Amino acid sequence: MKTILRFIVVLFIICNFILVCSAQNLVPNPSFEEYTNCPDATNEMSYCTLWNSFGNSPDYYNMCSIVTGMPPPDVFFGFQYPHTGRAMAGLVTYRDPNKPDGPNYRELIGVQLLYPLQLDKKYFISFYINFAYGPSVAVVSNKIGCRFSNQSYSTFNSAPINNMADLYSNMIITDSSTWYKISGTYISDSAYSYLIIGNFFQDDLTD
Repeated sequence: MKTILRFIVVLFIICNFILVCSAQNLVPNPSFEEYTNCPDATNEMSYCTLWNSFGNSPDYYNMCSIVTGMPPPDVFFGFQYPHTGRAMAGLVTYRDPNKPDGPNYRELIGVQLLYPLQLDKKYFISFYINFAYGPSVAVVSNKIGCRFSNQSYSTFNSAPINNMADLYSNMIITDSSTWYKISGTYISDSAYSYLIIGNFFQDDLTD
């Protein structure tokens, strides 16, 4: 089911990526609390320590901001309290393909892991998402998940949207009050150094 309206999901908050045998979280700054600057506009994910845009213009929201629309819970694209702490990120996971951005527009965030993955080891992954309902937000989507990479990306050099993810949800989350946990296990097939979160599936495979 497709729609002509824009969709944004205000995303995550505790992001755990744990080697099962050691219970060590490999994700730095997992709840986005640490920052270099308080956000004062959209598209400032780089203000969140160690996190960056890995595609287009995801937003960083933190209660330290004094600029309208940037401190939760009353943010530009909805109303939501962070799952934990004072900060969260916002991503577009589907947009009308007829918009100027073109089809398969996605916003992605990424971070370098504290240590590369170990080959053939099992990891436990979990993070939380929420539908950021607001006046400019009218659509929810499925296929939100994560992928691991050996390279970093940027706002202008996006991670590929090629219908591949290492963990994702087929559920369409319509509840704008409750945070939904996406979790699962993953056995690494390479010594990946980066974690990327978003929707990696093209429009025709996204509901």
